[in-house]
Amino acid sequence: MGAACAMPNWLVAKKLENEDITQWKITDSHWGTIRAKVENGRVVDVKPFGLDKYPTEMIKGIKGLIYSESRIRYPMVRLDWLKNREKSDRTSRGDNRFVRVTWDEALDLFYGELERIQKNYGPWALHTGNVGWCSMGQFHSCGNHMICAISMHGHSVTTAGDYSTTHYSVIIANN
Repeated sequence: MGAACAMPNWLVAKKLENEDITQWKITDSHWGTIRAKVENGRVVDVKPFGLDKYPTEMIKGIKGLIYSESRIRYPMVRLDWLKNREKSDRTSRGDNRFVRVTWDEALDLFYGELERIQKNYGPWALHTGNVGWCSMGQFHSCGNHMICAISMHGHSVTTAGDYSTTHYSVIIANN
């Protein structure tokens, strides 16, 4: 966590009131609080937050992640699914063309599918649990975002714990 979490918000605000925030923006990342220099809407530099006594070297890679060629910048939908929805040809997955949609369209499509599935099959048809190895340095947590979005819609089936951390509950329960 960044240093900002270690002190009251009013204290951080007081410390920052004399800083030039016209070019540098303060934000949080998985690797702590950072300062990002933004010019013409583009991050051009990233530095550790001044009050963080132990900043990680990993923040040096944030700018590269933002502008990586492998990053998906816009919502994309499989064309056959967009045309035919649940009646689409599922055998073509993997070689089907994807088309760009707006963020509003993507959210409407997502919500529409949640509605359809819960109406036709009930809340137990939505599984929001994810299991697997977790990286403490992950940039984001897609699984948690999915769980949050579906939970705002209604109920779903989920999991508790995972195979990486179950031993903690066993050890603690036996002590």
